[in-house]
Amino acid sequence: MPISVASGTFDKSASTSVPFTQTVVTTLNFTPKIIIFWTSGQSTATATHIRHGFGWTAGPTQNFSMAFGSDHAGPASTTGNNTFRRASDAYCLTHTTSGAATPSVQFKLNAFTSTGFSITYDTNNTSVFPIHYLAIGGTDITNQKAGSFIPNATAGNQDVTVATAFDPDVVFFMGANTTLIPPSATSIPHA
Repeated sequence: MPISVASGTFDKSASTSVPFTQTVVTTLNFTPKIIIFWTSGQSTATATHIRHGFGWTAGPTQNFSMAFGSDHAGPASTTGNNTFRRASDAYCLTHTTSGAATPSVQFKLNAFTSTGFSITYDTNNTSVFPIHYLAIGGTDITNQKAGSFIPNATAGNQDVTVATAFDPDVVFFMGANTTLIPPSATSIPHA
């Protein structure tokens, strides 16, 4: 299998007994090496607020995720209480269900298996909603890495050093533009 790809959806668990592990996918015919996750945090199209979460993992200790949201028709706020964003290098999905940046759902990869993957929740609420995934694997994927870096403050090229050095064939970036991870950063593109 040079490259294998599968996409699907699973329901977020309603258990709040954290931490706990959920085996969510067991029907793949390959071992994933990278998984991308995303959710709107709702099971119907009638929600009045935006609550999106995105993230990915290249292994149990290689994660990045971000979430953002905005309240619909809420009062104007000079303190930012009706909009938020957050980012985390510790989780492959983070999500909020309130108008604050405090996470209500956070999980990381527990393990890749020969037919799917399992995740471990460290934060969870009782809401159940779909989480979508894109799993990528195969023998042609020989190196993968998830991490973060702080961009240069000036225009121009920037070299990014990866702890496990290799020449990538594909690179994904996601900018969180938040000061939450790491605390001193003002903008955080991720690869």
